[in-house]
Amino acid sequence: MREKNRKPIASYIKLPQFTTMNVIDGQAGLIIYASLIFYSLTIDNILNIIVLLILAGVTIATLTGDNGLLTKAGNVKNASEEATALEKIQIEVAGSYGLDGKIDIENQLNQNLKRINGLKYNNSEIDLNDSDKRINNLPATVEVDGYKYDILENGKIEKTPDYNKLKSMYGNVLKGYDAGKNLENSKKISEWRLFYVDEENREVFIIAQNRIPATGIPTSSSKNSIEYVGTNSFKELECDYGIKYNQLWLSKCTTENTAASTKAVLYLCDPKNWEDYYIGGKAKYAVGGPTEEIFVASFYNVQVKDLNNESYNGDGASIRSAGRGGYPQVISSGVTQSVKEKLYNVGSHYWIASPSGESSHVRALAPGGDINYYEHTNGGVGYRPLVCIPASSIKINENELSI
Repeated sequence: MREKNRKPIASYIKLPQFTTMNVIDGQAGLIIYASLIFYSLTIDNILNIIVLLILAGVTIATLTGDNGLLTKAGNVKNASEEATALEKIQIEVAGSYGLDGKIDIENQLNQNLKRINGLKYNNSEIDLNDSDKRINNLPATVEVDGYKYDILENGKIEKTPDYNKLKSMYGNVLKGYDAGKNLENSKKISEWRLFYVDEENREVFIIAQNRIPATGIPTSSSKNSIEYVGTNSFKELECDYGIKYNQLWLSKCTTENTAASTKAVLYLCDPKNWEDYYIGGKAKYAVGGPTEEIFVASFYNVQVKDLNNESYNGDGASIRSAGRGGYPQVISSGVTQSVKEKLYNVGSHYWIASPSGESSHVRALAPGGDINYYEHTNGGVGYRPLVCIPASSIKINENELSI
């Protein structure tokens, strides 16, 4: 740098210009970098830029986000596509009824659905000549344009629930189901929680979070006791809950049994006794508690149909043939070791809707976490009602469940 370009540092002290230090040939010099941009700005220009930035931010916020215009437009598009897919299925199902007023699966339904471009059943296009690729009975699930729907026996079509999501939400509170919340204290329910998802039967079960003491048990022939003075048969009950979810027990005996333990379980499984916890239009039925099979299937997040009459290999509960006449029963459920403890163990005894091998004993969950057996007249055992709801009625919003 030439000598004439160098100026004393002091001469720059009062200048409002940005400077930088540059060292050349061992000598310190200051090179002026005039801030031309800043010199060209006026107060009005700066204010205009600020206003434009604010407007840009508002515009971006309006367009994006969960409530943004782009998101809403996308939702409208998806809703339109979903409605179109549903309409395609509805048209073909409507044209699939036989003269008897029932859906003719073999001769009409499969042929009609095959006309829908891209429709899939069992992840494949319908093939009339392949029994694995055609609908043989209802309900059945089909997919059109990426949307899944269930075709029911009565011809009704429902959106297929997200079963994997539901099964990841055991223990979550179900909002919108208020049965039992306005009852007297001895029968009152604080809240209902998701307990079990039966994908095969398209049902979910919710359980009362709190235990109801024996004094709150509905009408029975004896106060504080579960016993049944009516039928001896599960088959005569209003619903097949007792049969469907006590298959391991029934594999060792019959559906008709006069033993006191069986009659007590009939009492727990009869919806007529638990109408206080049933809401028409929302629930299918309510019963007095989970069976052993539902309990273990829920605990391990498996399906009841995957249990067998010998054992279920898990770290805590197992169903296997044991003493008490060799009947299948839960051995050492170990629920107190589970992170889901509060869903299963409420710190007090409550009935499980399954008989024991003893003629007058019924299964119940003990505070220690094991499912044990107790005399059906034991007034120290309470109950936790269980309600069956169509899976299609459950709405999922992130981590919230509602009906």
